[in-house]
Amino acid sequence: MGVAWCVMTEAIMGWSRAREALCWWCVAVSVGLMVGVARGQEGKQIKLTIKETSLGPLGPGGKMAFSKDGRHVAYAAKRDSKWVVMVDGVAGKEHEWVVANSLVFSADGARLAYEVQEGEKMMMVIGGEEGKRYQEVLSRATFSGDGKRVGYVAKVSAESKGVVAVLDGVESQEYERINRVVFSEDGKRFGFRAEKSGKRKWVIDGKEGKGYDTVGLLEFIADGKRWGHMAEAGGKQMMVVDGEEGKGYDLAGGLRFSADGKRVAYAATRGRRFLVVVDGSEGKEYDLVTEPRFSGDGARFAYEAVRNKRCMVVVDGEEGRTYDQVGMAAFSGDGKHVVYRASVDRKYVVVVDGVEGKEYERVGSTVAISPDGKRLAYAAKKGTEDCLVVDGKEVEGAGSITMSPDGRYVAHAKDIAPGPGRSGGSVLLVNGVMGKEYDGFFVGAEWVFEGPNRLVLLATRGGEVVRVEVEIGEE
Repeated sequence: MGVAWCVMTEAIMGWSRAREALCWWCVAVSVGLMVGVARGQEGKQIKLTIKETSLGPLGPGGKMAFSKDGRHVAYAAKRDSKWVVMVDGVAGKEHEWVVANSLVFSADGARLAYEVQEGEKMMMVIGGEEGKRYQEVLSRATFSGDGKRVGYVAKVSAESKGVVAVLDGVESQEYERINRVVFSEDGKRFGFRAEKSGKRKWVIDGKEGKGYDTVGLLEFIADGKRWGHMAEAGGKQMMVVDGEEGKGYDLAGGLRFSADGKRVAYAATRGRRFLVVVDGSEGKEYDLVTEPRFSGDGARFAYEAVRNKRCMVVVDGEEGRTYDQVGMAAFSGDGKHVVYRASVDRKYVVVVDGVEGKEYERVGSTVAISPDGKRLAYAAKKGTEDCLVVDGKEVEGAGSITMSPDGRYVAHAKDIAPGPGRSGGSVLLVNGVMGKEYDGFFVGAEWVFEGPNRLVLLATRGGEVVRVEVEIGEE
């Protein structure tokens, strides 16, 4: 009942977190100093060459923002009566106050945006440049995928009856209410959810769409040529795709496009029954479903479903084996393989193309699969010991896991127990080759392969943040 209520609640809210409610342990696909030598995947010896760069002391209270490229860190710090933002250990301009949780990097790490207060006015600082002063800044900044565009929501003055969206410094007209700005991945298109005369609508590229009782999240495909969102009118919810209204349901949400934009899928309810709609065709009815997702080439789709308290993964309309619980299903890069986690009687397995792996007491939050599906890595707990399972073999240590784009290298963390003269910490390993030891690695900071043999990550040692750049060579 608890799970059902969570999923139903998320459906009402637009399905934005439904998969977390059903699958509390998501599966994610990861589609100098010489420190070690070992054999690689094809029998060749590999060596790690590590370059470390100090990015200054840890932020106060550990509240820090990390760039998605794994290279930069920022946080707000108070100096006497003023506030500054520290970026990679370098202090920016002093301000009267910085909103600590407003810091956000562009995806490429090149620009940082944050909100500050000066007197009775608020403003956004973007890439070190101060924006216009407003009565209030009402949202965090949102960058386009390429980092070139940015938007946020603000109230112009104390006399303003509404709010505006600010896109690249240009204000929209006033609306009664505006939610945060969103962009297509290439930044060419933008939208924001607005309320006007009691109706809610999406304003896309400055053009108002039709008003509804409520509207859900806006989804663009990468180049922005297609878009869609949930809309509710007269007690029925529907998907609006490219401006065209679809069939009405009691609830609808979880809209997904295939990468090429040719296919559309979403979840819906009819009465107390859940179903998935793919390209306009309804699938089977279940007690619960999560939002569907497509393979990279768009040829296949998958989702999780529950019937009579038994959980399963449905792939291309075909039901898999039932379990007590299932994790998020994901496709390999080539779309030929499907991987997910499952549990029976508190034992956990990773399932690849319907074939179960070895049972463990626990399986971690990330399963990495190579683009061709030939390599698989995940963290697990065997008895009382943590381990990493790589290609079916158990390796000591567990923690953050990432895989190189070609699947050749698997990087993960291993905890080091305290001992004489040592407080303990974590060490990076690549294909079992041990790197340098650190106090720890940051939760929320991504490990990023910049190419087939270059890994970048952030660690902490001695109260400092350290950027770690790893070159992987073969002999």
